[in-house]
Amino acid sequence: MTIPATAVIISKGTSKEAEAYSGFQGTDLEERLRGLGVDEIFLGGLTTDYCVRESALDARKAGFSVTVMGDCIRAVDAKPGDGDRALADMRRAGSKQATSFEVIKQLAGTRP
Repeated sequence: MTIPATAVIISKGTSKEAEAYSGFQGTDLEERLRGLGVDEIFLGGLTTDYCVRESALDARKAGFSVTVMGDCIRAVDAKPGDGDRALADMRRAGSKQATSFEVIKQLAGTRP
């Protein structure tokens, strides 16, 4: 797979002195999204109980609508149930949950 030349890559956690679990932490992601007029985020990735959770919570704090795609995430579950607790935290913060198929179907229905 080739990354398009127009792709924007947001790197987090690039310093070994400071951990960063959220895609918003120490990056310009929020400003870039606002500049593009984005108000809704569809989120997937690793790990549910760390990076996905923190990114979803930060996105909600910033006022974005967030849908976590359950079939596009995976928990570490260092303690059994961590992933389920993370999903509950995201729901309490106002994040929705859907499958990638449901998201694609939704987006296909909103095309002009």
